[in-house]
Amino acid sequence: MPTTVDEAIDVLRLRYGDQYDIRMVPSVRIGGAPHCCRCTIRVRHGEFSASTETSYFEALLDALKQTLEASQ
Repeated sequence: MPTTVDEAIDVLRLRYGDQYDIRMVPSVRIGGAPHCCRCTIRVRHGEFSASTETSYFEALLDALKQTLEASQ
C-alpha cells in the first residue's frame, strides 16, 4: 500500500488514467463530538467512501483499498 498521498494518487492514475475523482471533507458531528475525516473515491465501477477520526490519509487508504478490491 502507498505511504504518501502522492503514491496513493499515482495508484489511481495508473489504473484509471484521469477517470477518477477524490473528495476529502470533514464530517462535523452534532453535539460537539469530534469531527471525522471522510474520503470518497469515485471511479467508473462505483463510489467508495471511508472515514476515520485520525487523518485524511488513513481515510484515503481505506477508500483506495475498497476501490481496488472492488475492481478485481
